[in-house]
Amino acid sequence: MRERSERRAEWTEHCQRSVLACVSLVVLAVACGTREGDQKAAGSAPGAAPGEITLTQVQAQTAGIVVAPIELQVPKEALATTGAVAYDETRTARITPPAGGRVVQVLVDLGSRVKAGQPLCEIDSPDLAAAHAAYRTAVADLEVANKSLERAAALVEQKVISRAELELRKAAAERAQAEVERTARMLASLGVRRDGLGGAGSPGGGNRGEADSVVRLELRSPVAGVVTRRDVLVGQLVERQDALFVVSDLASVWIWLDVFERDLAAVAEGRTVRLTADAYPGVTFTGKVGFVGEVTPSTRAARIRVPLVDAQMRLRPGMFVRAKVETASGVPALLLPVDALQQVGGRTVAFRALGPLRFQPVQVTVGRRLGAFVEITSGLAAGDAIVTAGALALAGELSKGEMGEED
Repeated sequence: MRERSERRAEWTEHCQRSVLACVSLVVLAVACGTREGDQKAAGSAPGAAPGEITLTQVQAQTAGIVVAPIELQVPKEALATTGAVAYDETRTARITPPAGGRVVQVLVDLGSRVKAGQPLCEIDSPDLAAAHAAYRTAVADLEVANKSLERAAALVEQKVISRAELELRKAAAERAQAEVERTARMLASLGVRRDGLGGAGSPGGGNRGEADSVVRLELRSPVAGVVTRRDVLVGQLVERQDALFVVSDLASVWIWLDVFERDLAAVAEGRTVRLTADAYPGVTFTGKVGFVGEVTPSTRAARIRVPLVDAQMRLRPGMFVRAKVETASGVPALLLPVDALQQVGGRTVAFRALGPLRFQPVQVTVGRRLGAFVEITSGLAAGDAIVTAGALALAGELSKGEMGEED
């Protein structure tokens, strides 16, 4: 009995050891399988090149993978400078009266939108009245001279006067006509059109109201735009050199930038300029260099003019602006977006597309940083299909794969 009991105990112990051994094998198999899965998750595919990463369609969409060929481009840099907004002088008028006088009516206010030819104010002008009187006198003299010439022509036929007398009266009529033309041009220089002077027999009209309308000077705007300055009041005495109004089309302005002499070689007409103003944070205005001025000896800087269309009229003359002028180096280079490059294990790598959902890390050497791009000096060639977006996810997969190999 005792011997049988000892054999049964030995048999039980043997079975327990066998079970433990089987459990250990299962655990080992599971561990090996897990590591294999990790390696597959890192992108290792059967027959793949070292470091090659393979993603599923879902992984690629989640990472936002974008592939584009790297190309030779002329690098563009940005020259930072400052400047100010000014009137577009081709669409601005500083309006002065052609004659002095007293202002009797102001027809517009600051900020008024006016059309070309619209009256701005009326001035009672003694100079205009004198010019109008001279015109009326000249017209009257012309009428007398013409009638005298007609009578002379009839008397010559009757041989009452000589032909020489006829020629004298003809010359007097021509002088009277020239005086009418001279006084009419004088009135035109004061803003009075000849068709507003009345007929030759009754210049200026017959009643006082019509005569007053002629001798009262109407100051008109030569351009369409906004009244940005009004330096005149009713009853004010003005002279012909006084600037009474400024009218400008503020939808078009000039930006004057200051560029030092040493940077002028990189600035040329047609270069793109991006502008910002403190009044509009986050808003960028874009224009092109239209004119490069001369260098000022005291500052060793040139003024650069940038015409700018601003339909919303946000930029006003006098505003301070910051500008970045695009410049080109002239030497083509391989350029990649900064986000296309990743740091993995102390190396700078880009990811070359080998096929659909297959990517290979490539160590590269970088050169200049040019805004949102970086120059590639070695490691890639023109035409290589490179991941330009989503490279961070590939770098994560590559790092996991390298850590697994170290284990």
